[in-house]
Amino acid sequence: MRVVGLMSGTSYDAVDAAAAHLTLEDGGETLRLLPLGMVSAPYEEALRAELAAALPPAPTALA
Repeated sequence: MRVVGLMSGTSYDAVDAAAAHLTLEDGGETLRLLPLGMVSAPYEEALRAELAAALPPAPTALA
């Protein structure tokens, strides 16, 4: 099975993606992971500024 994980870190500077191939071996007792690669796509400066403005200590609401 191939899987892709996406993450935007706490520095909110980019979205990172990592891909891997997972297989079960030894009758399902061992999970083997083969890394396939990773990429990082930086946020544009305007979006990064909007994200920063939404973080504490900025006021927030459930709305």
